[in-house]
Amino acid sequence: MIIKRNIKREIDDENIDINSMVNAVWNYHLTDAQREEFESLAKSINDINQNVANINSDSHNRMNRINNHQEI
Repeated sequence: MIIKRNIKREIDDENIDINSMVNAVWNYHLTDAQREEFESLAKSINDINQNVANINSDSHNRMNRINNHQEI
């Protein structure tokens, strides 16, 4: 949290382009292992978000079927 706050303050104070800052940190300040760990974490988060989206879609489909009037 402190790092994020400091970076935001520097960006605001210096009018730095956030993309340039992120690229500089990624390219020059992280080790290969840190980048791999971050990419692995990002992939896991994306997988979780996709699973949640699929579950939500399935739930909506089931609710729609409940609301459909069925002829006997």
